Amino acid sequence: MSSRLTVFDRLHIGELVYGPVFRGKSRLSTADVSTLESQLDGLGALKLYVDCADEVLLSRMQGRGDAMVKSPAQLLELAHAYRELFSKENTLSSWRTVRTDEGPIDTVGLIG
Repeated sequence: MSSRLTVFDRLHIGELVYGPVFRGKSRLSTADVSTLESQLDGLGALKLYVDCADEVLLSRMQGRGDAMVKSPAQLLELAHAYRELFSKENTLSSWRTVRTDEGPIDTVGLIG
């Protein structure tokens, strides 16, 4: 196993949420997601779903903007879609949820 840290920001999970919101559907099948999850599990990947309260998301968007997300309503639509996705019993059940309501987290410190 490599001692290097590689971070994938949402990787395939983003497609499962952004695809339906922006194009009406995801380009990934259930089999695609299952294959990617198996590959990540085989690598011993730490899979984190990072979330925070709606108010915090809106405040952060207002403070720094977002190139893709065009409105507060769209931001909340995406956030709620992520929460729905991770609340279901499915191939994503090995993901760990981390809250950042109080500010940034030490992701590297979570490895171990």
